[in-house]
Amino acid sequence: MEYKLYVDYKNIEWLRNSFFDFSQGVFGISFKEWYEYGFWNDKYICYSLVDNRKMISNISISKIKVFIDGSLKNAIQLATVGTLKDYRGKGLSRCLMERVLAEYEDRCDLFFLSANNSVIDFYPKFGFRRIIECKYTARKPVIRNKGTARKMNLKDKDDLTIILNRSQGNIPLSNIFEISDYTHILMWYLVNFYKECIWYIEDKGIVVICKVLDRTLHVFDILSKDNFQFLDILVYLTTEEFELIRFHFTPDKMGIEVNSEPIMDDDPFFVQGSFSLKGKEFKVPQLAQT
Repeated sequence: MEYKLYVDYKNIEWLRNSFFDFSQGVFGISFKEWYEYGFWNDKYICYSLVDNRKMISNISISKIKVFIDGSLKNAIQLATVGTLKDYRGKGLSRCLMERVLAEYEDRCDLFFLSANNSVIDFYPKFGFRRIIECKYTARKPVIRNKGTARKMNLKDKDDLTIILNRSQGNIPLSNIFEISDYTHILMWYLVNFYKECIWYIEDKGIVVICKVLDRTLHVFDILSKDNFQFLDILVYLTTEEFELIRFHFTPDKMGIEVNSEPIMDDDPFFVQGSFSLKGKEFKVPQLAQT
C-alpha cells in the first residue's frame, strides 16, 4: 500500500491537527498551544506520511545556524522522528530520512539530532556519528543579593514582547558551541515546560530561564543583547536556597569556574556533516535542542 507524503502543511488545518494527535500519541508531547501562540514559523517543517487522513510517520526539521568553535554553520536539526506502532517495520522512517537528507545535503553544512536511547542504532545507517556532550556544574560562590528578578508571564503582552526581543537578538553564550535562530524552539519549551521559570532582571535587561531543584540552580538559558558576567546576574537569582549551579549549555563565557563530566545516558547527540571541536568539551543548549 502506498501512503501519501505531506510537507510543510502548518496552514492546513486537518493535517496540522493530525500532527498534533500523532506527536501526542507517539511522544506524549503537545504542539497545539505553541501553534496557537503563533510560534510555528517557516523554520519548522514537517515531513509526514498519511494513511487515510491519519498521520502514521513523521520527521520534522528546524533550519538553524550553529557556531562551532568560531565558525558559523547552516544546520538542519531533526526531531519528532517516529512511526505509529502498527506501521513500524515497513521502512517508513527510513523513507522520510532519505527524503530529508537528499533535499538538504547541498543546502546545509550539517545535520544533527538528539536521539532516544531505544533507537540509537538507526542513525549510523545514514552516516550519523555520536558525539559526547558534557554536563557543567559549579559551586555557588559567596555573593550578596542585589535585588530580585521579576517573574515573567507569557500571557502578558509586554513580557512576551521582551522575551521575543531578547531571544531574537541574543548574544552567543559560548564561543565553543552555540545555536542561533532558535526562537521557535525556545518558545516551544517555554510554552510547554518552563512557564514558571522565566525571570527578568530589569536593571540589566536580561531574561533568565532557570529553576531551583534539589538545592541546585538549573540555568537553562540567558537572553541578553549585551555581554555580561554570570556573577553579575546571579546576585538577582538568590530567592531560593541552592548549593550548586548547573548550566544546560556550554558556559565558557560565563566567567565562573565549572566542573565538567561526560553525559553518557541522556538523549545521545548525533551529527552528520562538518563538525569539529578539536577535542573541546561542549553542551548543546537544552532549550535549542529538539
